Amino acid sequence: MGLLQPAVVLLLLLIVLCIAGHAVDRYNGRVIGKKEARIVLNELRKRHVSHVLKRSTDSELNSEIDEEEADVELAMIERELERYENELQNTEDKGPNQREAEGGEKLIQEALKGNVDPDSDVVNLLESMYVDEGSRHNQHPEGIENIASKKGKVFGDTHDGHRLTQKQIEELNQMNGGRKKNFLKSATLWTDNIIPYTIDSSLSTDQSNVDVLNKAIQQFTDYTCLKWVPYGSAEANKASYSTYIEFISGSGCWSYVGRVFDDKQQISLEDPGCVSVSTAVHEMTHAIGQEHEQSRNDRDNYVTMLWSNIQGGETNNNMAKSNTYDYNPYDYESVLQYSLTSFSTNGQPTIEFKDRRLDFLADSATGLMFYDIQDITDGYNCTAPCRGTDGTTPLKQCQNGGFVLHTCNCHCPDGLTGDLCQSVRTDPECGPGIITLADGESRTITSPNFINGGPYPTGKECVWLVKVMPGKFVEMTIEEMDLTTAWSACDHWLEIQYNLIGQTGPRRCGKVRKETYVTALNGNPTLMLLKFDSAFASTATAGKGFNLTVSSMGGAGITTSPATQNPSTLYPVTSFQTTLYPVTSFPTTQTSSPPVVDQDLHCTFETGTSCFLNNINNDDFDWQIQRNNTPSFDTGPSSAYEGQLYSYIETSSIRKDDVAILESHYIITTTTFCLSFAYHMYGATIGTLQVAMKSPNGDQYLFSKQYAQGNKWIVTSVDVPPSNGKIQFIGIRGSGYWSDIAVDDIHFMAGSCNTVTSFPTQFPTTQTSSPSVEDQDLHCTFETGTSCFLNNINNDDFDWQIQSGNTPSLSTGPSSAYEGQLYSYIETSGILKDDVAILESHYLITTTTFCLSFAYHMYGANIGSLQVALKSPNGDQYLLSKQNSQGDKWIVTSVDVPPSNGKIQFIGIRGNGFWGDIAVDDIHFVAGSCNTVIDCTSNPCGPNALCVQETSTTYRCDCHPGFTGVLCDVVLGHANCTFEKGEDCFLENSNLDDFDWLLNSGKTPTEYTGPHSAKQGSQYAYIETTGRLLGQKAMFVNKYTFESGDRCLTFAYLMYGKTVGTLRVLQKTNMNTIEIFSKSGEHSNYYADWKMASLDIYHHMNDTIVFEATRGKSFTGDIALDDIKYTNGRCACDQITCKNGGTCLNKQNGGFCQCPPDITGNRCEKKIGLMASCTFDDGPCFLTDINGQDTMDWRKAAWPTFNTFTGPSKPLDGFFAYIEASVGLKPGDNAIFSSATTSQLSLSGPSCLRFFYNMNGIEIGTLRVFAGERNSEQKVWSLSGNQNDHWIPVAVYIPPTNDLVIRIEAIRGKGYLSDIAIDTIELFDFPCPEVSLPASCTFEAKTDCFLKNDKTFDDFDWNVRDHPTSSDGTGPSRAAEGNFYAFIETTGRRKGDIATFKRLLPVPADGKMCLTFEYHMFGKHMGSLEVLFRNTTVFYEFGQKGDKWNKADLNLNGLSGTAVPMLQFTATRGCGFQSEVAIDNIQLYEGECVSLPVSCTFETLNIQDCFLKNDKTFDDFDWKVNDRPTSSGGTGPSRAAEGNVYAFVETIGRRKGDIATLERFVPVPADGKMCLTFEYHMFGRHMGSLEVLLQNTTVFYEFGDKGNKWNKAELNLNSSAVQMLQFTATRGCGFQSEVAIDNIQLYEGECAVPLPT
Repeated sequence: MGLLQPAVVLLLLLIVLCIAGHAVDRYNGRVIGKKEARIVLNELRKRHVSHVLKRSTDSELNSEIDEEEADVELAMIERELERYENELQNTEDKGPNQREAEGGEKLIQEALKGNVDPDSDVVNLLESMYVDEGSRHNQHPEGIENIASKKGKVFGDTHDGHRLTQKQIEELNQMNGGRKKNFLKSATLWTDNIIPYTIDSSLSTDQSNVDVLNKAIQQFTDYTCLKWVPYGSAEANKASYSTYIEFISGSGCWSYVGRVFDDKQQISLEDPGCVSVSTAVHEMTHAIGQEHEQSRNDRDNYVTMLWSNIQGGETNNNMAKSNTYDYNPYDYESVLQYSLTSFSTNGQPTIEFKDRRLDFLADSATGLMFYDIQDITDGYNCTAPCRGTDGTTPLKQCQNGGFVLHTCNCHCPDGLTGDLCQSVRTDPECGPGIITLADGESRTITSPNFINGGPYPTGKECVWLVKVMPGKFVEMTIEEMDLTTAWSACDHWLEIQYNLIGQTGPRRCGKVRKETYVTALNGNPTLMLLKFDSAFASTATAGKGFNLTVSSMGGAGITTSPATQNPSTLYPVTSFQTTLYPVTSFPTTQTSSPPVVDQDLHCTFETGTSCFLNNINNDDFDWQIQRNNTPSFDTGPSSAYEGQLYSYIETSSIRKDDVAILESHYIITTTTFCLSFAYHMYGATIGTLQVAMKSPNGDQYLFSKQYAQGNKWIVTSVDVPPSNGKIQFIGIRGSGYWSDIAVDDIHFMAGSCNTVTSFPTQFPTTQTSSPSVEDQDLHCTFETGTSCFLNNINNDDFDWQIQSGNTPSLSTGPSSAYEGQLYSYIETSGILKDDVAILESHYLITTTTFCLSFAYHMYGANIGSLQVALKSPNGDQYLLSKQNSQGDKWIVTSVDVPPSNGKIQFIGIRGNGFWGDIAVDDIHFVAGSCNTVIDCTSNPCGPNALCVQETSTTYRCDCHPGFTGVLCDVVLGHANCTFEKGEDCFLENSNLDDFDWLLNSGKTPTEYTGPHSAKQGSQYAYIETTGRLLGQKAMFVNKYTFESGDRCLTFAYLMYGKTVGTLRVLQKTNMNTIEIFSKSGEHSNYYADWKMASLDIYHHMNDTIVFEATRGKSFTGDIALDDIKYTNGRCACDQITCKNGGTCLNKQNGGFCQCPPDITGNRCEKKIGLMASCTFDDGPCFLTDINGQDTMDWRKAAWPTFNTFTGPSKPLDGFFAYIEASVGLKPGDNAIFSSATTSQLSLSGPSCLRFFYNMNGIEIGTLRVFAGERNSEQKVWSLSGNQNDHWIPVAVYIPPTNDLVIRIEAIRGKGYLSDIAIDTIELFDFPCPEVSLPASCTFEAKTDCFLKNDKTFDDFDWNVRDHPTSSDGTGPSRAAEGNFYAFIETTGRRKGDIATFKRLLPVPADGKMCLTFEYHMFGKHMGSLEVLFRNTTVFYEFGQKGDKWNKADLNLNGLSGTAVPMLQFTATRGCGFQSEVAIDNIQLYEGECVSLPVSCTFETLNIQDCFLKNDKTFDDFDWKVNDRPTSSGGTGPSRAAEGNVYAFVETIGRRKGDIATLERFVPVPADGKMCLTFEYHMFGRHMGSLEVLLQNTTVFYEFGDKGNKWNKAELNLNSSAVQMLQFTATRGCGFQSEVAIDNIQLYEGECAVPLPT
């Protein structure tokens, strides 16, 4: 249904509410009077109707009302009515004497107080205001930025992630493709204009979500020809395709682009966050085939991408520029334009508008905006029915920027009306609404009553449309303005629509003088719309008004080159400089000047001459004027091409890829011009020279060359068709300083360049324009004196050359021409892999079949490919494609070309080496069919296929096993890379890296890094870091193409060495790079510690898989790879262990990972509920350093911190963050991480912040965590003092918060030994388990039991007592340990009543826990005691057990089942009061249960049989067992202390300070007393230490050589709860430091008791 009926219903609703006495403003929840409510709601209604989304004519709309849609709208109105009534019942009216601002004035004031929905129209209104008030000049209202940052559109843009098919990705990177504005060329459209949809229950259960989608769908219905209809409805069944859209609440906001699938296709609108009208429309426009506004080909004319602030930098696909046809103007206000901070890494802008005055438009879209509607109308040809069945009926000729809608009526810019948009909607008191200026004419516009000194009347809406002649611009100057302001905002304003006539303009108010605006060239330069509003806040006091001067000007205004504008102010235009600059040096900046129309221009750089080119400001460095040689040897020219002077780029001290630009004035040509110039590109590291026409209608590259072209001047010319824009000469610095590029003798003159048609020895450097050729035979034999219909083009990478005899390189290319003396070939020496050279014909038009025949030669070990294509506006057609060597012979082929139009191209692509010369000869394009018999003797099939002759004139190509595709060049099955001899490895070294991977067997050359042997076989690949620099990269890339589909990549890697850098696996498409694996720092404990990785990849056919190794800070950083397999299908878990405690099940059938309850994903790699994280490795971090609030910054490292005896000795995993406490700092200095600038976090319920900390050092200060609402965070966790060298996990409770900010602060202690480190910070959207292991319940005074009484589902509570229970014949007389115990008091209870202790538990990585407790069940009426874990009974006893305490030990598995890990103790009352159950001394700890006494004698030769276990988390290597002397001389025992076997640490291959730990939680007897005895052996001149710890407290420590003997130790231990017992051996300064232990005994009581035998 249209907008009219709901508006009437809503108005009637308002009247009813007004009659009732008052109404409620739904945005701020406050009561306002009925008059105010009527004004506010009427204004909102008007703004919706008169906004850019407005109806064409009411009569047209009423004729198209759909009954189903009407029901939806009325239901929405009814819900609004119900909401208003509920609010009215709960709100009190204000007293009669409380006088406030009214209507719109009040709405503005309340909005600025924050009492506003960020998505409301009033926020957009406030954002557009530029206010002069007091000392504030040209400023937005105070605080509006913070309010606007919470818009649904801002969230949606930041969390947007549209998805592309491989074909679409390929299109985005093609320079010759295109699309209508932001419609993808390859996107399949919904050709029947019908889009069926469903709404998943993840959204539909909340009716407000459905309301949002209905509003979004209604916009498409009202303003486009696209119908979104329910899936399965009669209308949906009319579609010829089966595709439908399913709206879901997934992860983030995303959609595919175009109609991609044949069945269900999803749009994700994550709830909460993405469910807003603007975000819904954004994703729906993707689904119909549209791309982002900032992805337009011409975007660089309008926006600047701030890559250093963008997540992923230039690899961010959402920010990538695409090749587009831009028929409609760039719209800052588009729903497809990202907000300016989208995907920011640091809270700073990622996009900057060239016209900064329009920044407010970026997040203002409320749905389909004016030009969005025009884009869809054009893209879907919505006006086709308006042209009649024969297409001859003319459309309405809409005026003043309007266009025809699908209704066949004109859609007008806001403020214009009439059947053809020929009138303005204005108040009669404002005077004439349309002002047409003659050339050079000026007029005055004043607000009503200004000539009488004011004030202006309130309640007015005035509109003036100012028009000038074609080719002119509108200039408007505010001579004087006095419009009312309050609360730093406008009460009344003048809106200036100078950029685009259909786009919102800035709204000016306050006291202003002499401020000028000029219309923009790219939109409607002949139109400016001015709108004065004193109606919105009609109750506010009026000012004097304004006096404006509007003029017709003959040149481009200040917006012609938006980059020259100062972003912080509005700019009066006073004069324009029109002179050309005399050349001795270029001016530092380019000043504005009028456009140059059809004028010859020259630049010879000679003294006293004028030059039409100037250096610009926003490049990296400048072009210079020079005579004779440039300062650097072996690069640049020795003299000018003509005269004495030339211009060049000096590349010394400049960085690689830096850019220098010479730019012309704005040029307008109505006929073809010829641009000719000389260029010089000589030097070993030459970069690139480009010449471009930068135009609002789309940039055009006229010329492009890269690499050295020899020590000579080369003259070229190119035709420039009629156009408007600026010519640029762009110099790009190469990889070194030998890259000076020069230009000279530049002329831009009317007329076409002379076309060269004869090529005696070489092609022309550029291809010049020429008329199309129709039905004409064409030839090219490359012989001297003959003409050739083919020419080299400018925008490829290198050129085809003419040659006779052999090519310069041996073992490649032909030795002679196929016919005659000359042929053409590509010389591949000095050219990069995959570089392209193109020969192109004139534009050909044929009305009959033509035969294209030619000879080709492809011989050499590194041959790339040869393609022949017909490039046509109707679609490109590939006529031939060959790759790899075809033998040392000429091969003749021919192909029929059906009637068509376009250009023939011969495309040579360089292979992976210089033995890749490709040649062609004897090319003929003649009328008639080829009638050529092509059989297998001409080798038509590639090297991966067998040619089968079917008949005398036909054949087929049968692909070899494992290959498919037309050319049999696509791999079907698996591929391996084990680096063994004779294997065809699917990887090869890239040409785009800094150094290569090497093959090796045995040790790498450098000690203490790299492997000593392969993971499998004899060879592996590694990077040799000796002689390399920090940050240099080596890359492996796949050399084969793989069929699209799921694949599993598995590989072994070894990263052993103190200075290991980074290993990444990347998946590269044409537009994006996805990081699928990354590890930094040392991850292998020693030279044979190979790790395995398994990655699930969806491989698109043209994707590149990259193994990238980056060199660390020193030479001990060798990284190795081995056993790489790339197989079909998703990974089976038998190929690698499941992550995060997952268990591999059903291995015999490939297996799958069963994940713990809080983990998901194929490999159990994803944590459920994770909202934000920070690992300090590669990937986003939601925390950043805070400037100005702390005294130092956090640092990042993957190795020990600078000072010994403080900070972590090893990383937790990869990089960590820490404070360096030693560099000129004092006690109390602090560093703060905060989420304030990088994240928008909102918590509807409690959440959990988890992280690891290391606080090692005797002078450690404090680590604190703050969390809460922005600007009012509260301390939620704090810890001070030395915690020793351990990475300790912690979980911190975070309360529900609307705008959450988290701060982590580290405070330096009293000295430099106070480095604090943190790592793996994660925020989850669920509460923390409030228990950490070990945990206990002894019920003693001043102790806390981790179990809590259930307050929901039981009948009564457990009680605690320190004396006998009050009932006789039941209950204990004393505690099992200490003085207190817990029991159930059954007196007064009924049979079957239950009491429950319970708690949600954390789960260790391996899931194993031990629960021990003592229980007492005495009484003739005894009931039962049950212990449940994960809702499963693990212990059950009933009936009388005697008047005694009994003990229970239970092994729990936290990874079994899917229920939450809840532990429950439930006691059930028996048939009488003598049934009091008691429990005491409950202990819960990690690992399986052990009971005292326990021992480790190691006699089984399996260390796993000892009650102590090797630490798998925090140490460097493991204890081993041995029954003979150790293998190292001069250290270790020769025999065991008792029996035959002992445990020891093998120190060969380890480094000084490496540790090995045996550990176990041990139970504690009732009195806490235990005796630990053991024997130890510490013999060797390099001996380290042996330490025994009980719960991080040292109870035994020895270091140094103790002789070749066994020593005995007896330790009395005392503890009140389960404790961690650890034996830690530390490696000394050399290999003779092997510590051994044996005969470990732990038992109850003190050691004075004789030792058990």
